Amino acid sequence: MSVNKSLRHRLAVQARYRCGYCQMLESVSGIPLTLEHLIPQAKGGSDDEENLWLSCRLCNEAKGILTEIFDSSTNECVWPAPIRLNRRRFCVLRGAW
Repeated sequence: MSVNKSLRHRLAVQARYRCGYCQMLESVSGIPLTLEHLIPQAKGGSDDEENLWLSCRLCNEAKGILTEIFDSSTNECVWPAPIRLNRRRFCVLRGAW
């Protein structure tokens, strides 16, 4: 995947330099956040900005190619966080994995 620096910067600002899943600050972890495909490329996801977000390496690897997961607190299949509601905010689901 090839994403230009200005797009990565915009995503980082929107995410407040935090992982979209666990909310860990990039500056606290000391490890650069990775670009995450909300809908994985393996399942037809694109490199369009609307399908990209940032996550820490551990959360990105834990999500893998999942597009929904079982939430044991609600006994339902849900989208793994983050779900981008619009360009300025996102919702983090509890108990993702």
